[in-house]
Amino acid sequence: LPVRAFRSGFYEVVKHGILSGRPLFALLEREMANLKPASSALLERIVVSAAKVKVDVVNRDEHEADLRRVLNLGHTFGHALEEATGYRRLQHGEAVGWGLLCAARLGVLLGMMDAQEAERIAVLVRRVSPLPSIRDLVPVKILRLLPRDKKTVGGHTHWVVPERIGKVRIVRDVPIDVAAEALRSVQQADGS
Repeated sequence: LPVRAFRSGFYEVVKHGILSGRPLFALLEREMANLKPASSALLERIVVSAAKVKVDVVNRDEHEADLRRVLNLGHTFGHALEEATGYRRLQHGEAVGWGLLCAARLGVLLGMMDAQEAERIAVLVRRVSPLPSIRDLVPVKILRLLPRDKKTVGGHTHWVVPERIGKVRIVRDVPIDVAAEALRSVQQADGS
């Protein structure tokens, strides 16, 4: 794989680390700098751990009820960012990386997540690889795309919001001004 595509996939792995909790997340914190195509034993260990998270969720929710929605952590903002950039600027994993940053910030703004825990997520996301800039994107355009996400059912967006590493909550109908503030906050930190 090209280096960018290889690194892009690790944003989904970070998502699985957030969902599963401290062991995988801490392993990623320790080893992110060592994750290269040639480090096959380490890659295998991490990819197997991440895949187990997804398999566990799918097995526990075979009929696609609410639990499976947790796999969409980072995707509500991510899909809107992909669409806003015409699917050209961001690879899917990079959009998820931005989405994870926005979701963690959203958790803080909603009073669901401790700022230090959100910062751990932000640091790990940024350690994967530099993300293509989104600083120039107009927040209103992105916010208009949010209701078009596949997690919007009957006009209600179901957000996956982290409470801490290892625990997320499905939140219905986050106020648009809070979602906007989360996005603007992440955009302002872009490149810092």
